Amino acid sequence: MLATRPMTSVFPAQPKEFPGIAWGSFLVFPDISLAATYDDNIYAERRDVVEDMVYTLSPSVEFKSKWAQHALNFGLGADFDRYRNNDSEDVNDYWLDIDGRYDISPRTNVFGGARHSRDHEDRSTPGALNPGAQTEPTRYDHDEAHLGVAHAFGAFRLRAGGTWDRYDYKDGVSTLGAVDNDYRDHELNSLAARLGYVLSPAIEVFGQFATDTRNYDNLIPTQLYNRDSDGTRAAVGMKFTLQPQRLTGEVFAGVMRQNYDYSGFADLKKPYFGALAEWKPTSVTTVTGFIDRSLEETTVFTGVDYSSGSLDTTYGFEVERRLTSKLSVSGRAAYTQSDFQNFDRSDSIIDAGAGLRYYVLPQVYIGADLRVTDRDSDNRDAQYSRNQVFVSVGYTPARNRDYSIIPEREAGAPASPRAQGTLSGFYLGAQLGHGGLTTATIGPRDGGGFDAADMGGFGASYALFGGWGTEVGNWYLGVELDAGDSDAGWYHRKDKPEAPTVFVDKDTSYGASLRVGYQFDGGLLVGSIGAVRTDFRTYYTENQFPAGAFNRDQAETGTRFGLGLEIPASRNLFVRTDYRYTDYGSYGVTRQSDVGPLYTTDDFDTRDSVFSVGLGWRFGGARPEVATRSATELRGLYAGASLGHGTLGTELTGTHNDSGGGPYDFTGDFANTGFTGGFFAGYGHTFNQVYVGLELDAEASNLGWNHERQTGGDADGGRDFSVEKRGSYGAGLRLGYVLNNGSLLYGRVGAVRTRFNTSYVKGGSAANWIDQSDKLDGTRFGLGAEIPATDNAFIRMDYSYTRYDDPVSFVTTHGNSDAMNFKNSETLVRLGLGFRF
Repeated sequence: MLATRPMTSVFPAQPKEFPGIAWGSFLVFPDISLAATYDDNIYAERRDVVEDMVYTLSPSVEFKSKWAQHALNFGLGADFDRYRNNDSEDVNDYWLDIDGRYDISPRTNVFGGARHSRDHEDRSTPGALNPGAQTEPTRYDHDEAHLGVAHAFGAFRLRAGGTWDRYDYKDGVSTLGAVDNDYRDHELNSLAARLGYVLSPAIEVFGQFATDTRNYDNLIPTQLYNRDSDGTRAAVGMKFTLQPQRLTGEVFAGVMRQNYDYSGFADLKKPYFGALAEWKPTSVTTVTGFIDRSLEETTVFTGVDYSSGSLDTTYGFEVERRLTSKLSVSGRAAYTQSDFQNFDRSDSIIDAGAGLRYYVLPQVYIGADLRVTDRDSDNRDAQYSRNQVFVSVGYTPARNRDYSIIPEREAGAPASPRAQGTLSGFYLGAQLGHGGLTTATIGPRDGGGFDAADMGGFGASYALFGGWGTEVGNWYLGVELDAGDSDAGWYHRKDKPEAPTVFVDKDTSYGASLRVGYQFDGGLLVGSIGAVRTDFRTYYTENQFPAGAFNRDQAETGTRFGLGLEIPASRNLFVRTDYRYTDYGSYGVTRQSDVGPLYTTDDFDTRDSVFSVGLGWRFGGARPEVATRSATELRGLYAGASLGHGTLGTELTGTHNDSGGGPYDFTGDFANTGFTGGFFAGYGHTFNQVYVGLELDAEASNLGWNHERQTGGDADGGRDFSVEKRGSYGAGLRLGYVLNNGSLLYGRVGAVRTRFNTSYVKGGSAANWIDQSDKLDGTRFGLGAEIPATDNAFIRMDYSYTRYDDPVSFVTTHGNSDAMNFKNSETLVRLGLGFRF
């Protein structure tokens, strides 16, 4: 409400990074960037998610006056989105604005501005039509303006003015024609005043009042009313600037009211509050926290029940840190509670992100960002999870070519080149592992149908490894051989003569790989690619033909990709964490069946993903001493972001009743792999070299497994069922040991709550199908390692296994009902980047 971001500087002067380009009496700030975004759920759907790559070109330019008196600023920009596979989502957004200030006297000024933008509504907006109902995003024009006056007299500060907004929604496009959006066109008007009193240079108290008028052009379709309303906002607050603490901000609290013209909408009277604070613990670190409450317009409805609006309350923070003059990192997280008024719906949204920007040239940067969004709702169809990974390149000619942080050391830049020889030479070692084995199966069934399933299970492994490597500056190049054994496998059986019994077990393996890595302060981050030869035992029989079973040991060759950390524990001893994903391709499984001809062949496409912890020894005595760091550096608060890859597995048990008989006992191990994105924050303390900490985490994922069966005419015989993992959050205890170089080896145990979608389709009547969303509690065990990357930044790799306590159980409502139990578990490996404060 006419509040302004705290602008008083309480921090040491730093070189200006963006001084602008002089153009007469103006400074010009041009910018252009090109981004590629992987979005794993472009339509923000609960089920049947669609992923795509989005390419965005974003040019902009801003002009800012450099006058001694008065001010004038204007600019324009655009975002052009192009989808690789779903071009109906392409949009061309743009904006142009102008604002200024006229100084009547040193204590009085008039300010104002205007802006026009063409924008689009994100598919995640509550009430937005899905792609089946509207094939393109909703586009709209937004015009806004503000005008006011500010005056200071004595210790008083007065600010008064008004705002105006106009939203003009364009008709949408569907397969049936135009989607009329004219009923959404509306205006927002507000008049406001704020009076403050300066108690001291550090404290100002204030009171503020604003009107809120909302007028729609048209009635809601098929209804005799719209969402016209009038309201007020009244609050008192405090603005502060605390010099020793380097903290500025303001807080306020009061009452908000909104009265609706339509008598069927209850009027709103709620607490009104907000806060904004900025803290700079160092000259290169900025932490911003905020609380915001607002009443948002909405189109949410069901049948004849319409929501009058959404009361949104948001709590969030942002952190930005410069590591060097070229490299900066940032993180942000927000939690929003949306309560839909006059409507039975409440949403909880977690929206978090992290990124980095590195200037490869003084004015050219590359960037990488991760955004994780998860919406939980008591309206099942409104739930969704979404991960977006951004990679960008940009040009900022207004950046200072000679910009530097003073001193660089404060940002954590390395003091000197690292000693060579720590990682070079021959080595041997051993490791223990655990992971998932998954097989995508597909094959013909009786009556012309087919069966396709994501099968899988978990198991332990061990391996010996040996190799050679060399260092080139901070880079590492090497080759490695390994040999090991595993007990991973999966099993499936249905006790029916025409049904199968099938299993796959993984046994010994031999591999070779090339390794490339980069050495940080505390160890080596290394990736690998190679080939592996693995022995599998595969058994498949149709129960009525055991003599015609496929029962064979065979060796399969796969392509293996790996990622890991290696941490020197002494001159020769090192600890490693290693995650490897192997794709073996497919092989045929031929067995006797009642499908003509006498023998049929199924296709088995097998993969495995294994996390290992190992110890190794590098030969040679002329190695430099490992650098030492105090364990006390790991004390305090920290936060970070991570990308993960995991395996979701379900032990499915129960009984089937088919149209021709039953019940038949059913058991099966189903699993599949996928990616996740998440964030973590916690606090840790050290007692000598022992580390103890508490950590919170949240993540979003769109991974799951699926089974599809078509029987070629028997409507009650085929069953389609699946499990999908969505958003989760948890808390855990960490106990570890700090090595002399400052790296941390730790174990963890904790609790996690995860949302799962479970579906079970049998027969032709949707009334008998199962489609439910459940929040399941689980116990998570894990271990991992952290290596210092700079003075305050660290790289982490950890692995966890989660067993969910309660199964998802149900009995279908068919006359020949099925009774099923879904017992879920998962493994997850995460690579993260974190910062200690």
